[in-house]
Amino acid sequence: MKNLLKVQLIVLLVLSFNTVSAQITITLDSLDGQLISGSEYVIDTIPTNSITVPHFYVTNNTGGTENISITRKVLTQPDGWFNSLCWGDLCYAVSPSIVWSSETKQVFDTQTEELSIYVGAPVQGIAHYRYYIGYAHVYHDSVDVIVKVETNGIDVQIVNNLKLYPNPASNVINLEGVGEDLFSITIYDSFGHELNFLDNLLTKTIDVSNLPIGLYLFLIEDKQTGKIRKEKVIIER
Repeated sequence: MKNLLKVQLIVLLVLSFNTVSAQITITLDSLDGQLISGSEYVIDTIPTNSITVPHFYVTNNTGGTENISITRKVLTQPDGWFNSLCWGDLCYAVSPSIVWSSETKQVFDTQTEELSIYVGAPVQGIAHYRYYIGYAHVYHDSVDVIVKVETNGIDVQIVNNLKLYPNPASNVINLEGVGEDLFSITIYDSFGHELNFLDNLLTKTIDVSNLPIGLYLFLIEDKQTGKIRKEKVIIER
């Protein structure tokens, strides 16, 4: 199942055109996360309407308060794909514009604000987005995000009578409609990382107590028919 479909996410920090770039710090996934400078990130997942790009954290090191905005430019994007973002306290709807800018967010010196990026990629293809970080009517830094969704040509057939409950779940999930034959489940997190592969299962009750709270993707395969069903599962407690 690992090679069924592949998504490659490449994140590059594009250094700004002058020395002011050092006044903005961008880290990945947490306030104390990795500084992004020519880095590459690869995630394995399947085409989905909810790819969550690892979050960026933008820190103002200018020595003063700045009104910072994010400008997104679509360099390439397949038909049917879409993207959106959250900056500071606001989340924005999908915009079809090639170039689009958020509202400004007042960021004090040494303060950090989160930039969350979401991509809908229901079919295979490659998208290239650029996110400019600007203040005082000047772009001071930018992040390139390239999303690649590729398939290996394996036909995914939907098992229409499969039922998965409860959803949201807490400790266990029950399955109906998978028959009496063996089946397998591959579990992905919201970043597309494969967390677990459960093979040759007969039990219709799946223990999810070890999964942290969040959104997951379950890929369920009937071993006899080869039919596959994908389900989004929310874990909450």
